[in-house]
Amino acid sequence: MPYGVGALTTVLVCLCVGIALLAWTGYKERIYAELFITRVMLVNEGVKWVPGLPEIFRGEFSRLLTPAFIHIDPLHLLFNMLWLLDLGSMIEARLGTGRFALKVILFGVLSNLAQYYVESPFFNGFSGVNYGLFGYIWVRGRLDPRSGLYLQPQT
Repeated sequence: MPYGVGALTTVLVCLCVGIALLAWTGYKERIYAELFITRVMLVNEGVKWVPGLPEIFRGEFSRLLTPAFIHIDPLHLLFNMLWLLDLGSMIEARLGTGRFALKVILFGVLSNLAQYYVESPFFNGFSGVNYGLFGYIWVRGRLDPRSGLYLQPQT
C-alpha cells in the first residue's frame, strides 16, 4: 500500500482477529453475550432475544458498535480485514486517525442498527463499516479528485 498501514487500522484488525480467536477457542458464548447488539440466547435450535434494545436504553451504548468486531467464519474475517487494511489505511493516511475513527463509529452504528431492524440481532462483522468506507472513498474520490482518495478502476 503506497500510504502505509494506519495505527487505528492496525488496532481494529488486531481487535477483530483477537476476538475471533477467543471465540473459536472456547469463549464464544461469553463474547457473543457481551458484544452482540442485544443479549441473544440460543434456545432449541434457534435464537431468542428481548426486542427493543433494552441494554442500550440502560446505557450500554458500546453495543451499537461492538457487533462489527465479531467474526464467526474465518473467510468472513479474512476478507473483512483485507478490505479494512486497504480502505481504512487510505482514509487514515489522507484524513487522519480522528476523522477515520469518527467514520468507523458512524458507519458501524448506522449499519448495525439497520441490520438489527431489518433482520435480527444475530449478525456480525465489519462488512457494514467497510461498505461505508468504500462508498465514502468512491464518492469523495469522484467529487474531489485532489483528496487522494481513490478506488482502482477494476474495483
